[in-house]
Amino acid sequence: MPRLGNKQAALFDDIGLPSGFTQKNSEGVAYLGHVVPVNDRLKIKISAWGGGGQKAQQTVQKTIYFTHDTPLEINENDHHRQQNTVGHLQIESEYYSKSTRNGWRSFIMANQHRFQDSRAVLRPALEGNATPIVAKPNQLGDPLELFSALEYTRKTGESSLLQIVSKTGIGWLNTEMRAEFSPYSQVFDLPQNFRILRNKGKHQTGYSHLSGRWLTKKGIKNLELESGMLYQWGHSDTDALLGNNDGNWRIAGIEYQNNLYLQQYSPFLRAALLLQHARWTGKVQLRQNLHSILIRNIGQSNIKANQWATEPSAFVQYRFTEKLNGMVRYNYGRQLPAWADYYTGFVFTDYLSAVKGIHQFALNESHNGTFNIFYDDKMRFFRWNIGANWRESDHNMGGVYQLHPYLIQQAGYRSVAISGQGGNVAMSHFIASASVNLEIQYAFAQSNVENSVNN
Repeated sequence: MPRLGNKQAALFDDIGLPSGFTQKNSEGVAYLGHVVPVNDRLKIKISAWGGGGQKAQQTVQKTIYFTHDTPLEINENDHHRQQNTVGHLQIESEYYSKSTRNGWRSFIMANQHRFQDSRAVLRPALEGNATPIVAKPNQLGDPLELFSALEYTRKTGESSLLQIVSKTGIGWLNTEMRAEFSPYSQVFDLPQNFRILRNKGKHQTGYSHLSGRWLTKKGIKNLELESGMLYQWGHSDTDALLGNNDGNWRIAGIEYQNNLYLQQYSPFLRAALLLQHARWTGKVQLRQNLHSILIRNIGQSNIKANQWATEPSAFVQYRFTEKLNGMVRYNYGRQLPAWADYYTGFVFTDYLSAVKGIHQFALNESHNGTFNIFYDDKMRFFRWNIGANWRESDHNMGGVYQLHPYLIQQAGYRSVAISGQGGNVAMSHFIASASVNLEIQYAFAQSNVENSVNN
């Protein structure tokens, strides 16, 4: 049974290494699933899987600053290793009444993930600097996520039905970063032996979604009305300490803490109309949201705001033949930033930089458009599609504090505008006979993305 709608709780993903640029990688997973048909009207499915893996990467980087007659050249050698394990359990059920007018579906999921991210960075000594710069950051995390959903469906007529959906998710994340870096004493104005940074964080987030949806069909018209409420909350507590090998520790300061509390209510109303006539299918949708949010962050003023957001979308599809059809789609969005945009898991994202909560409330705006042509010959197991896409969006960022052995700078609230255009071509052919089963796939995609920062 598919999950009841798209889960909106943010997953606590580890940092990750790009698979195309890593070496000595190994990953594995074990899966067990069982369907229990209790009777003709009730079915239960239990699934569980677990696995783990590790990745390693080595990079060499050279940066040149043209600030004087003699360029300043900085070389860096970076060894990066990541290990993670994951365990997952889910239970799904379906139940229908004798008359089939009433149906229930439920979904329960638990996900546990542990990760460790270790690095060793070496910067050889520059002219006039007697010793090289060495950094050894190590990050640990153990996110746990629980999610449940319940859906009730009732037929209210021959061509209409009512659905009520409830979804709840909650997550916990404990993090720790410990890094050894010689310039810390200069950055924090401490004795030279204070070269160890310890950053711990406890984070918790949750959400509840309740909505009701009514669908009806009359002739060529399909009408859908939905209304509901989304409630989200989260808080994080962090600390940052500087120490030495003798066990002496000093607080880095309130500017390097990220004790954040977030609460938001988002009631919404959505209406959609789908029309089908001959070879044409079209749909228009309008969604109205009210976003009410409260943010409290240590050392900053509270943020309390209410904003309305209207989100239209539409698509048109034309069926040339039984096998060939084309579609054009457009979506406009004005959404709240995700919980991950309000906090970063660590105050210090690595041994060089720290990120705090956002400095103001804003909605992320986006425009998305796509055009596709699909061909599907089901009898011959042959299909292909070709398309193009376009998007424009704004993403709001928080305050970023950059720590650098040669440069120390601070950047405040920024807005990033992103624009992109791209295209895709894909083809799939499945050949089956008494002795061989062969599937051939071809795919091509191109994307150009341009970011501009209002700094």
